[in-house]
Amino acid sequence: MSETTNKKTGEPILKKIDCAREYHKSYKKKTYYSSQFLPSTKWLENDEDEKIFNYWTGYDINKTNEYDEEVNELTKEQLETELNFIFTHLRNLCGRDKNDAMFEYMLKYYAHLFKFPSIIPRVAFIITTDQRVGKNQFFNFIASIIGMKYYLTTQNIEIMIGQFNSAINNKLFINPNEFEGKEAYIEKLKVLISEKFMNTTKKFHEAQQIENYVRLVCSTNQRDNNLMKGGETEGRFVVCRGERFLFTEDKYNPSKDKDGAEKYDYELNRQVNSLYIQKCFYEAKDSRHYVC
Repeated sequence: MSETTNKKTGEPILKKIDCAREYHKSYKKKTYYSSQFLPSTKWLENDEDEKIFNYWTGYDINKTNEYDEEVNELTKEQLETELNFIFTHLRNLCGRDKNDAMFEYMLKYYAHLFKFPSIIPRVAFIITTDQRVGKNQFFNFIASIIGMKYYLTTQNIEIMIGQFNSAINNKLFINPNEFEGKEAYIEKLKVLISEKFMNTTKKFHEAQQIENYVRLVCSTNQRDNNLMKGGETEGRFVVCRGERFLFTEDKYNPSKDKDGAEKYDYELNRQVNSLYIQKCFYEAKDSRHYVC
């Protein structure tokens, strides 16, 4: 309905209009020639970008200014001090074997995600630990930084590499969680890890080709399943055998007793849900640890 005024009486007159027709006639309407998922830190650098409807809206961590000033004023040493607990936890996930090398490599892996979201690293992690180590909490920590809509965790690998695999659309970080690997999965996962373009299908829809931006980090409590055995012989997988208890003098490592483990779990939960710590971790991508 539109409203005009009777010139003689001054009373309003309601008139039916075709909204769709009026919209198409309007020169103010926003038009696009395609819709895509194009993650980039350099989005909208030219006029052509404005003609693409982009499902990428940037990292969630950049959508709030809270703690920006405090974090930006931290030196590299202060930043690393703030992240001491998170770094220690990540070392636990990396395990004892080649701990330093694996720790540095994994940090660079996440730095690459933050700095170059449109470039896939063409390598995936398989992390195996005991139960209640905190794998999922750390993955949720990363997902909170980039945005939950860009993250997928699932025990059903078929929604990633099966007939109907549209769940991988518009995703940057995927965690196949606690599934029993099959030998046939290895080859299909290698395609997801390494191919720039993927065909995805949604049920009752035609297949579409999408650009692939997925980082794959698999996790399992099973030390010797087929995925682990296959991953250790494939060049596309890096296998991490994590530990729950590391017997060092570091005050952040949990002890064997129940109270010590519960205190550690409490602190881990507090840290991963802290926007301040998330900001620090994201900004640390430019520190000496994160150079990639």
